[in-house]
Formats: sequence, C-alpha cells, structure tokens
Amino acid sequence: MSPYQIANSHCANFQSDGSCLGVHYNDDLTVKSVTPLPKCLLAESGVRCPYFEECVMPQSLDDPQFQAGIQRYKLAAGLPAIIRLCRVCQTNDTGNKKRQLCANCRRANRRESYRNSKRRSRQRDVHILAA
Repeated sequence: MSPYQIANSHCANFQSDGSCLGVHYNDDLTVKSVTPLPKCLLAESGVRCPYFEECVMPQSLDDPQFQAGIQRYKLAAGLPAIIRLCRVCQTNDTGNKKRQLCANCRRANRRESYRNSKRRSRQRDVHILAA
C-alpha cells in the first residue's frame, strides 16, 4: 500500500477526485487553516503533508500493508523510519525500544519459561528420590 493509497482510505482531507481540502487543526480542534490543493501532496514522492503526519500516521492499525506504507512515506520524506517489531508475531507493539516482544508474546514466553523451570526441577527431584 503506497502512502497515496493510505491517504485515499484514511485521510479526511482526501477527496474522491484526488484533490485535498487542506484543512489543518490546532490542538484544541479549532480550524488552523484551510488551503485547498488541486492534487494530494502524497501523489508526488518525497513531499511531506503535515495533516498526514499528525492525523493519519499515528493511527495504530495492525494491517502490515498500512505499516509498510507508513515506512515508505517516512523514507521518502526523510523521517526516521525505525520501528521495532515483535520477534515472534511481527507486530509493532513492543512499547519500549529495549523490549523485543509484545505484551502477549512476553506473557506467553514468561509462562513457558516458568513451566520449563518447574519441569526441570521436578525431574531433579525424581532422580534424587530414585538414588
């Protein structure tokens, strides 16, 4: 999915004819400026769109095509494009740059580690009693 396709499906300023309403909002959701454009800024590679960066990019969709399109936009616009994916399920939900697993995989990994530890401990106890 290209950034233009993401704008087509997720941007509120995108019009069906490919034009842009150009509405920008302040933090208190009042209209900051309105500058309609005949063509979406994302139709050209490397051009940055402030509305896309502020409103569309922060959406946390689990769609890998959406994430790939956002990465393409960041690379074309010269923005830092580092994302951290979970080593197990490949979702972008690690939450911290030091963590390598998402919350669900961390929980499953911790439970599996605990089970293995208990299994090894019980096996040692059986060997001690048999001797």
